[in-house]
Amino acid sequence: MSKGRSQQCIQHRNLKLAARFYFYSSLIGLKFSVCLDHLHEEFDIKEATITDVLADNSTIINNLERKNVSIAQLKKSFPYLNWQYNHAKRYHNTEQLLLVLS
Repeated sequence: MSKGRSQQCIQHRNLKLAARFYFYSSLIGLKFSVCLDHLHEEFDIKEATITDVLADNSTIINNLERKNVSIAQLKKSFPYLNWQYNHAKRYHNTEQLLLVLS
């Protein structure tokens, strides 16, 4: 018996990570660096690890893009995740930064 996280748990996490990346990049239209920031906060893993996982699971992401998977379909596949994106939150953070710099 091997120690550490099970391979099945890691594969499931990677599937969720790929779906979230597809959501942020293709459906919401965020830049890659912003996607990485969000994924880092959500999954608590380093950005370098995220990029490795995305590269290893590019087939999954490509399939989501090719099939034009909708937010409704993502909600059905992963009902426990929040599939709403608050665009105003991004701008609010910019306003806060400007206030600090002033």
